[in-house]
Amino acid sequence: MIDFSFTPPTAPPNTSQQHSTPRQLWNLNKLKDSNIVHQYHTTFMKNMEPLNKDIEQLHNNIQNSTILSPTLPTTIENITTCLYTNLYNTMDSILGRTITGQKQRDKFWTSELQHLVDKRERYLRLGSLLVLAVVADCCSTACKR
Repeated sequence: MIDFSFTPPTAPPNTSQQHSTPRQLWNLNKLKDSNIVHQYHTTFMKNMEPLNKDIEQLHNNIQNSTILSPTLPTTIENITTCLYTNLYNTMDSILGRTITGQKQRDKFWTSELQHLVDKRERYLRLGSLLVLAVVADCCSTACKR
């Protein structure tokens, strides 16, 4: 028998402060050049090597039930942060940032649209935590057999 419980956060995070900084934009049109695509892919994969090792170790720990369930949300947040950091650093170094196009986005990016994006992000995060908790619980149940 599997006993599963999940307590969602009591208050939604304050999203008004999260988006006070301008959105990050990169020169994505550089990706039309196959040499740039290859350079981007190579750099990103190299940047991901330490994170890939950490994820493999986490997977092994879950399989061996040497990781405690309360640490999983922290772990998934760390993995997400590292992934975004690697992605942004690779785009910064290979593609470079741009500031053009802000006026076009301001015309359609309303506060309602931002609210919907924030809501989607919150649900995706909660869904990821639920899946990870179920997997950890299943692994611990299977190891007890």
